[in-house]
Amino acid sequence: MVQKERYRTESITVFGENQKVVIFITHPLDYDSLKAEWETIRNEVANSQSKIDDEFERWNHYLFFLVDEKSMRDINLKYKIEHDTISSRKILVSQKEYAEDGFEAVVKKYIQYAFEPHYFEELDEFEKNSEVVALLKDR
Repeated sequence: MVQKERYRTESITVFGENQKVVIFITHPLDYDSLKAEWETIRNEVANSQSKIDDEFERWNHYLFFLVDEKSMRDINLKYKIEHDTISSRKILVSQKEYAEDGFEAVVKKYIQYAFEPHYFEELDEFEKNSEVVALLKDR
């Protein structure tokens, strides 16, 4: 089957309430393969997507392209793929990031938007600066 050769797919529940998100992850693609195959892969996903009756599931398809560093550096190609409006949400992920972080971390980063606690910083209490207040007084 062609699908098994180009990518793997998983249907997962990420938001609860039995709402499924369908995720497609390509096998690693080099720059030339990405340029040549991304539209074909997108069209295969769109065909699969069009057969789903559930509205939430149909509009929550994510297609991750696992790509080499050269593909990540081609801003024009990356923009063209990620902003393409046909079918699924398309995201380029470096093979290195995927290898280091794994499937669950990529899903959390790009779909669930999970933030680690160390990203948040407590700020000191805000105090007015009298010099700034004086400057802004007559404005």
